[in-house]
Amino acid sequence: MSDSKNDGAPFCDLIEAARKAVRLAYCPYSNFPVGAAIKTHSGLIYLGANIENASLTQTKHAEEVALMNAVGNFELLNATRIGLDKKFAFVRSLAIYVPKAPGTWPCFNCRQTLSEFFRDQPIITITGPGEDDFEIMRFSELAPHGMLASDVLEAARSTD
Repeated sequence: MSDSKNDGAPFCDLIEAARKAVRLAYCPYSNFPVGAAIKTHSGLIYLGANIENASLTQTKHAEEVALMNAVGNFELLNATRIGLDKKFAFVRSLAIYVPKAPGTWPCFNCRQTLSEFFRDQPIITITGPGEDDFEIMRFSELAPHGMLASDVLEAARSTD
């Protein structure tokens, strides 16, 4: 699915939301605003923008904030209640917009965070100002060898 210009129609609202989210960024130290938007199983879209802190290690990335907004608004709980199979079904897609570096994909820290809830969902990076300026890649292509929760649980059960 790393083909960029297939059918962007299902992602128009998500792309527009990520473009809007970047305006919410608080980035006085890096001056590097990032916006993200996650669409959930319910069709709702949750925004995220990077929020920097003087300590820098406490900075929150846009993708993390969008994910926290979705979970904090009961999307994961509601997905479980209606019987969606596994936690991976509650998120449908994510778009990211970095106006100072168009085409940027989530950093490795965010890829690890997203791996808790993403498997094969589409990730969209916005590559420019036009409505057709985006690329799509499945999460499994973007982060093929992440440390998964199943790896941690298996190791915890090991008696070695």
